[in-house]
Formats: sequence, structure tokens, C-alpha cells
Amino acid sequence: MNKELANWIFWEDEDNYYCFECIEKRMEEINTNKEFSEDIDYDNGDECGYYQDYANEDYAVVCCKCGKPLFSTGVDS
Repeated sequence: MNKELANWIFWEDEDNYYCFECIEKRMEEINTNKEFSEDIDYDNGDECGYYQDYANEDYAVVCCKCGKPLFSTGVDS
């Protein structure tokens, strides 16, 4: 089974990992609703972004939206 790298958002809970398709949808939602506005200066053109890498967990990681398996260093390395 092919696994994608995990994607996550700095201001969300640490265990919210997303696949690429779901993180794209979540980014659109966050930037449209101007979530985390105490940390992101939307008025000056900033937008929320995300990180992409191996999840550094010792358990199997899945996308929190669709359940797709994602790479996790504790399981897949």
C-alpha cells in the first residue's frame, strides 16, 4: 500500500494529520473563514499554510478526515 507524507497545521491539535487532498480543502476553509486570526495577519495578505513530512509518531497515522494511511517514522521507517 502506498502511503503519502503527512500534512499538518501548526495551530491545530498535534494529532490532526491530513492527506494532500484533505489538507488542500482544509487550507481553503481556514483561509476563507480567517481561522487562527490571532496568529495570522490576514489583513496584510498573509494566509495559513501547512507542513508536510513524515509524521513522527510510533503508531500508524491516518488522515483525520478520510482515513487514508500516512507515513509515520515509528511504523514505516
